[in-house]
Amino acid sequence: MKRRLLKRFLSDYYVPYLVDKKPIELKKDKGPVAVLGAGPAGLFCAYELSKLGYKVTVFERASKLGGSLRYIPRYRLPTDLLDVTLENLVRIYGIDIKLNQQIYGDIFERLEKEGFRAIFVATGTPLPRPLTLGTYPVEWQGIENVEYGINFLYKCSEGSFESYHFKGKRVIVIGGGNVAFDVARSAARLGGDVTVVCLETWDKSQRDGIPADEEEIEGAEQEGIRVVYSRGVRRVIGENGKFKKIECPRCISVFDEKGFNPKFDLKDVIELEGDFLLISIGQTIDRGFLSEGGLFDEKGRLAVDPLTLQSTIKRNVFIGGDVRKIGFMADAMAEGR
Repeated sequence: MKRRLLKRFLSDYYVPYLVDKKPIELKKDKGPVAVLGAGPAGLFCAYELSKLGYKVTVFERASKLGGSLRYIPRYRLPTDLLDVTLENLVRIYGIDIKLNQQIYGDIFERLEKEGFRAIFVATGTPLPRPLTLGTYPVEWQGIENVEYGINFLYKCSEGSFESYHFKGKRVIVIGGGNVAFDVARSAARLGGDVTVVCLETWDKSQRDGIPADEEEIEGAEQEGIRVVYSRGVRRVIGENGKFKKIECPRCISVFDEKGFNPKFDLKDVIELEGDFLLISIGQTIDRGFLSEGGLFDEKGRLAVDPLTLQSTIKRNVFIGGDVRKIGFMADAMAEGR
């Protein structure tokens, strides 16, 4: 049996049961614990600790639970299903949730003063990776109709757009990963004429092959989305304040012996015109509060025991999920556990 069909069966028949389930009476006598982030890792950690008798408080920047799950398009994960599942999870297990929280400065010292015995950091990768050509930044701020793909996906999940928001419009998506294809397919569902531009080649057997799943690429092509391979972005050009086009030099290699280090042929450049530009080339962690809390080692990496997930600098702090190592949702949940 396919796993997705099994998950669909469980969601269809089990979720309605959650609504009627009474809160579980748990003896919470092991002290207070703080969890930073209400995504897969943070919520699973809160769930497990609540069962063990800890009084858990989850601090979340956003106005809703879910973290990166809020970026999953509705055609994959219906918003009402996500809301019902998460809201009832925290209700049934008596988890205290604080939304719209500012996570900044040395929040660890503040939480310690409030009496929290331990802190689990699961803040994920909330910041979009900036657009660059190699190591050089590509400026686009101030040009209308250009935005980051994850911001666009969040707006989609919130129902911020009309059904044909992009009808008759040309939408260019920059990026070659699964998230970029989520952005592209969501834009197509809003009526857009969509083109994806990526550094990588079409041949997934090569090291420089496109990282998106094959079924994502096939699905996008079936939906009429074009993919332009082996192209970077040198300039984002506006006209009268609005996005007009991008200049795309040919990418001759994505990786070398040092790792990700794209090289370009600046004599081979094409231009692609459009009405909207969505940048989806990856996400990164919020280093600000982590740095303020002194959680990085001398090499600028999070100092974490890979087995216990305990910080080797602050013994009462644990770090897991995408903020430590980017992976699948199941990986983040496992670290929360």
